[in-house]
Amino acid sequence: MGGERKVTYHTFTKGGMFLCKRGRPGNYNAIAFLSTVVEEPNENDRSKLVRVMNFLRVTVDEVLILEADITQMNAADDSACLEYFCSSIQLSL
Repeated sequence: MGGERKVTYHTFTKGGMFLCKRGRPGNYNAIAFLSTVVEEPNENDRSKLVRVMNFLRVTVDEVLILEADITQMNAADDSACLEYFCSSIQLSL
């Protein structure tokens, strides 16, 4: 992959890591596998990333909701973050 595609690959992999921590822990294995490709991601790695991101886009409403107390953030905030990230995937990939 070229320079810009490599940067895009790493950007979306990092975004996937963020989502694993914030509300989608079920995708941890796929994102962990994608994050092991550091030096030279190839087109095969990119196609795997696209499949994971398409899965996230299709299942955008399936977020993990943890309740701590009344001062917590609204669950819609996490959903909006995920929705924004998934909509940017369509534009960049």
